[in-house]
Amino acid sequence: MIHMDVDTFSTEAGKYRVNCTVTGSNPPAEIHWYINRGEEITLLDFTNRIESDNRTFSTLIWKPLPEDNNRNMVCVGRNPKIRNAELRDQRKLSVTYAPRVHVTSASHELRFRESDAAILHCHVDGNPMPRPRQIEWMHNGTPISSYNVGGSTEIFPNGSLYLRHLTRNAAGSYACSASNSEGFGNSDALNLTVLYAPICASSLKPYYASLGEVIQLTCLVESEPPPKNFTWVFNGSFFLSNEHIVQRGRRSILKYELQGLDSFGSMSCRALNAVGFQQEPCAFEVIRAEIPEPVKNCTPGVSAFDTSISVSCVGGHSIGVPQQFHLSVIGKNNLTRNDSRQKPEFLIPSLPRGVNYTARVFASNLKGTSQVYEFSLDLADDTTATSPSTSSSFPGTLPALGQAQGSGSALGLATFDMPSHPRAARK
Repeated sequence: MIHMDVDTFSTEAGKYRVNCTVTGSNPPAEIHWYINRGEEITLLDFTNRIESDNRTFSTLIWKPLPEDNNRNMVCVGRNPKIRNAELRDQRKLSVTYAPRVHVTSASHELRFRESDAAILHCHVDGNPMPRPRQIEWMHNGTPISSYNVGGSTEIFPNGSLYLRHLTRNAAGSYACSASNSEGFGNSDALNLTVLYAPICASSLKPYYASLGEVIQLTCLVESEPPPKNFTWVFNGSFFLSNEHIVQRGRRSILKYELQGLDSFGSMSCRALNAVGFQQEPCAFEVIRAEIPEPVKNCTPGVSAFDTSISVSCVGGHSIGVPQQFHLSVIGKNNLTRNDSRQKPEFLIPSLPRGVNYTARVFASNLKGTSQVYEFSLDLADDTTATSPSTSSSFPGTLPALGQAQGSGSALGLATFDMPSHPRAARK
């Protein structure tokens, strides 16, 4: 008689001890173990122990594999003295294991054009077999059930993913996962490419430049595959020469010299790839912008009631872009007070008296700063309402002082006709 105690096995549980007992053989039987893996009969490692009453007891230490499910495990008892005297006990194995998953494309293609449709299959093998609700799709690591991947999506009852009317946002990696009572299984990612004509990669802003400046405009597009070439157009009709254009992948760079006022205007570029021509061009507006002119006729004044100083100037022109005005007052021990305004009208509070100050006024915009209007300012020690004493660095050009009239908050004023020590414009 032969007996084998085999139950359901799990690949997640590690190794198992399987027992087989043979009785009634004299001399005691020898026991051998086999498992049928396809057409191959594999001899397994085991240990035999002979007990009294012609009983042989064998223990098999065995780790099941997913492939062993539904295969036969065989325990064979043989009498070593009698030829062909053997008995066997055969059991069909039930091996549970976590899902094994992989993804394929129904058309075997992984490159699609925009508006095409694609079907991806999620192949699942597991015991127990996962139910459809235990299968999940992911696009670039995000579950598809929570958003639309770019086009209309549908998951079929068999777990396949239908991507209808693809857009470029549908490109990327696709993977599926499945779960059962034994655990989780994740597929490798399948990368899907969506081919589309070039489009602009980012929103474009006005480009401010000065007369005589050489500018560099960069046209960056998104496209799959990359562009073959770019075309640049000035003011909608004039095609620019390729000798000033450099292409680097999905980027085209134009160098352009603004030689005259008619050099300013609109620029546009279009790219061409294997799918087609860019429908909407990337547009640039080149606007003239110059460093602001220096201020002039700055007039300082001192308050009759406190130690604040006011300065009022006449601003120059700023072509193309807004300008801002700045005042710095530098005194003893490099004490500096600064003020910036949208108009050239400043107020410096709590300025100590009895000190000779240097005041500097200039304008700035995004193209740079103007020349500096600089003058000196000498405040008396007393705190009464007096005009500040002023001087220019050019001898013999001291501006006349205006005198405050009346009482109250009158200001003593001094007028300046020219800046001294002009500073070079910074770009």
